[in-house]
Amino acid sequence: MNDFTMQGLGGNPWVSLAAIALMEAIAVYVWRFRREPGALPLAFIQVCKAVWLLALLVAQSTSDARSLILGMDAGSLAAMALIAISFRFVAELWGMGAKTRRRLDGASLAILVAYSAVLITDPWHHAYWRLPVVAGMTPRLDGGPLRTLALGVNWGLALSYLTLCVAWVKKERGLRRRQAAMVLLATTLSWVGALLNLFLKMHSPVRATPALPIGFALSSLVMTWAFLRWRVLGLLPLVQETVLNERVDGLLMLDLSGRIVVLNKAAWALFPSLNLVVGDSFRKAIDDWPALAFLAGNSGECHFDAARQFSTCRMTYEVAQTPLRNSVGHSLGRVVTFKDATEKRREQSHRIQQSILKERKQLGQELHDNGQVWYFLATQTQTVQYLLEHKEIERALQIVDRMIEVHAENSFGLRESMLGLQSELSEEHDLRQAIESQLDWYRHYCEMDARLCLEAAWEPKSVPLPEQAQLLRIAQEALANARKHGAARNVRVGLGLQSGWLTLSIADDGCGFDAEEAARIEGHFGLKSMRERAESIGARFELVTAPGAGSRITVELPLP
Repeated sequence: MNDFTMQGLGGNPWVSLAAIALMEAIAVYVWRFRREPGALPLAFIQVCKAVWLLALLVAQSTSDARSLILGMDAGSLAAMALIAISFRFVAELWGMGAKTRRRLDGASLAILVAYSAVLITDPWHHAYWRLPVVAGMTPRLDGGPLRTLALGVNWGLALSYLTLCVAWVKKERGLRRRQAAMVLLATTLSWVGALLNLFLKMHSPVRATPALPIGFALSSLVMTWAFLRWRVLGLLPLVQETVLNERVDGLLMLDLSGRIVVLNKAAWALFPSLNLVVGDSFRKAIDDWPALAFLAGNSGECHFDAARQFSTCRMTYEVAQTPLRNSVGHSLGRVVTFKDATEKRREQSHRIQQSILKERKQLGQELHDNGQVWYFLATQTQTVQYLLEHKEIERALQIVDRMIEVHAENSFGLRESMLGLQSELSEEHDLRQAIESQLDWYRHYCEMDARLCLEAAWEPKSVPLPEQAQLLRIAQEALANARKHGAARNVRVGLGLQSGWLTLSIADDGCGFDAEEAARIEGHFGLKSMRERAESIGARFELVTAPGAGSRITVELPLP
């Protein structure tokens, strides 16, 4: 093992030169992707292999003992550096933490420095190479004890690196596993070539063997294939696989004839009665799921809900279709996605039911209050009758005036409540339009200057109707309070969408009040109701008021 001669160090020189050219070409190409994890180490790995082979060729072509030693030392250093950089390569691709990578780099650097020190000082201690003996024209080298130790360390590190690659392959799944397997195969070919070269030299020290350059060349070809086919250094295929096969949503891509071009696992699972495969007609899926019939003659963009009954449960999906077009606008097909919306729709239904119950409770309270008013009027009527019988005309007229005032206020409040109940929201009649209708009523019947100010762009489709309904009720309650308790003459309602937030504000010039005192009085001015409505939709509620300074209510709702 420690006996080296000029012949056979690098095998056939043309095989070695071809392998060197291939590896350098790969290194130059990979350098373009040096910003991606693993690219720089991969380029340096190719350089180390090329230097290793080149050093062996130099040693093979020389008849000088010192040149032979220099070539062998350069090859040994390149082999050791190759292993060190390979550890870094796998660490980056595996995504190991910075602390782990620093430890690997530190250990590799320490080994390289120690190895270099041994080679530099060898002319003084001759513990790595024994003094060369010249037999005719052929230099002959014998390895010393440090040479044997270095070979053991080298092969031990190579075995550790292969073990690390195996662990990486076992850990990964999908595309990442294929990428790791390609790295493992390329590494194995390199070291199989080195091991085979060593084995052949042990049995035939004089015979030239091309095992090492062939192993390196095959390893580089495998890495090239892994780079081009499995994109070891590229994240795009990994992202594509994650989106297509590991996301919750189902995804179908259809060509212009309506045939399936891409079908991920989640989409395939939506059609348990069909064995859909790429190339099938989408018509089969529509026939199996009639709720998708809307897509049969529609190739444009659309969104709708589609329910499907499975053996164990009923699911609801948000179905979205998006046309695919190239840079010049020509249609290439369409993408259909399925997003599980079962829980979302269930929560929306629950919120709507809770909202209905709250509305019924509030309506019942208002009816009860109105009943109290009618009871008050009835008792006051009896009092007036008694006063008239006893000729107390002036006092009776005072009570009648109060009765007229209470009746007018109660009637106005009832009409106000009926207006609120009649305000329905839809795609055609959104929050902005509903608020404008309310303000028109107040301007007409209350001599109140009530205006709507759009503070930013308003896009009603970006706000779900249940949220709009709660915001409308808050605005109605605030307007009613401004009229009844604030005696406001001017009211400004602000509405707008900006930076992912919907903002609703109601400001009046009424008499204002003490907010802390009002908070201690349960239900006073409907503050509790407005705050609860805001919290039910995840909005922030803010009240700014003071006696004699009017009031301002602000509701901020974050939008998806």
